[in-house]
Amino acid sequence: DLGIAPIEALSTGTPCILTDWGGPSALAEIAPELVRLLPVVRRGKWDYVPDWTNLEALVRETLRSVSKEEREASMNSLDEYY
Repeated sequence: DLGIAPIEALSTGTPCILTDWGGPSALAEIAPELVRLLPVVRRGKWDYVPDWTNLEALVRETLRSVSKEEREASMNSLDEYY
């Protein structure tokens, strides 16, 4: 999907938890209020996987911390960027 799903979600003010690797992690620079990054760990020479150990805490923090104002600010920043 070329990263379109998170961009669409962020454009509506929906917070996203994305892996901190590759293209999705760049969205944290555009909408830092709404993007939380899930670290990745290396499991071999070319194998990187999400580090699921703190996912539940990350979800709780994301749901607790994003206010209506932050969602609206993110939507505006995405409009300007794209």
